[in-house]
Amino acid sequence: MTKNYPTIKNGKVAILLHEGILGASGKTGLAFLRYSEAQIVAVIDRQCQGQSLSKLTGIPQQVPIVASVAEALQFAPNILLIGIAPSGGILPPEWLPEIDRAVAAGLSVVNGLHAKLAPLITVPLTENQWIWDVKLSPRVNCRYRYERWQNVNQFGTQSHLFAAGFAFQIFSNRTNGFNDWK
Repeated sequence: MTKNYPTIKNGKVAILLHEGILGASGKTGLAFLRYSEAQIVAVIDRQCQGQSLSKLTGIPQQVPIVASVAEALQFAPNILLIGIAPSGGILPPEWLPEIDRAVAAGLSVVNGLHAKLAPLITVPLTENQWIWDVKLSPRVNCRYRYERWQNVNQFGTQSHLFAAGFAFQIFSNRTNGFNDWK
């Protein structure tokens, strides 16, 4: 049985980017803002809340910057993209409650970090939610709501280029969506 997962291109994306707009670890989220065709409804960065994204970054997007997932929910996202690439690729532990709040509100999650996110989530997923641990092989991800996968192309190294590889991976599959993957 194939489930109807939203595609990133057709989803409403909130980007979790705390201290990433002005810091060095926000390259994944900033690349997504710059190049994605997805509807980005909010950027979550407590350091830059209320400021103009285009003035801060030069990216010509009119996306509100809010301080928390709770504030982003007013823009009705259905996908949370983790937009940072911290040193070591590990999610800062203080972000877990934010991600749990997003999952509890019904959002699916795209994770490009080195560590699996699914085992860290304390809120159960509903039937139509998913967690995409992008850096893991498809066989590992199958346990977390995916039934069928295709091989995806990825380039870069495990350093700064990986963020670009992660973004390329998302963008190269944006028209197919999860329903079409075989």
